[in-house]
Amino acid sequence: MSDCDHFEGRTRDGKKLAHPHYAEQQIQLALGLQPMAFVSWINTASASGALVEEAMVFLLLHHRAIGDSLVVESLAAALDHRMRARAVECYGNMLGGHSSRELCDDVVSRAWVILLESPTGRGVWLQICFRRFIHNLARDVSREMRLGEATSFELDSADARETMDHSASPEDLVYAREMLAQLKPHQRQVFILQRGFRETQGAIGKTLGRSDRSVRTWLRQAERQLNAKS
Repeated sequence: MSDCDHFEGRTRDGKKLAHPHYAEQQIQLALGLQPMAFVSWINTASASGALVEEAMVFLLLHHRAIGDSLVVESLAAALDHRMRARAVECYGNMLGGHSSRELCDDVVSRAWVILLESPTGRGVWLQICFRRFIHNLARDVSREMRLGEATSFELDSADARETMDHSASPEDLVYAREMLAQLKPHQRQVFILQRGFRETQGAIGKTLGRSDRSVRTWLRQAERQLNAKS
């Protein structure tokens, strides 16, 4: 990390704020360019290479502050594309087409809100570790999507059939859905998240905002109840 003066010696969570070295080099070079030359660099790779995301975030906020709309529009379009690419890279490829688009839209929307809170909010981390920030944001959105799917789980849907044993007969599937319907909502949620979405107990606890102990208890209760009725 380089000792740049943009953060004026500020720290966050006990860590000194500084851009990565490669980002700082690009920032210094970009600040010396005329707007049209800089826009050309944004849209095409130059001898200095394509702009990295951390530099793009800082430069967007800088040119937004000085009212340079031409540069801001070019940077915003390029950065939006990078955000979507990173979200797909992290989690989107694990989902179907519709869910992947939904995840990307949500991640990008949240990232822009956080970014524009800079320099006082969490958006400062987009200038320091962009890929990790988007990865963590995509993970959180993915968990929320799974929770929503588990909460609104339709026992007669294709998702329900995926949760059941693929070798089961139609009669067995009907019976299994009837058993799931008799579970309490929180028991059914954790059971579906683990069996249907292959989530770990730790991940389920984070998704639901509950302790690992609570998740284990609900899973045992669900399994005990289902075994008792089978």
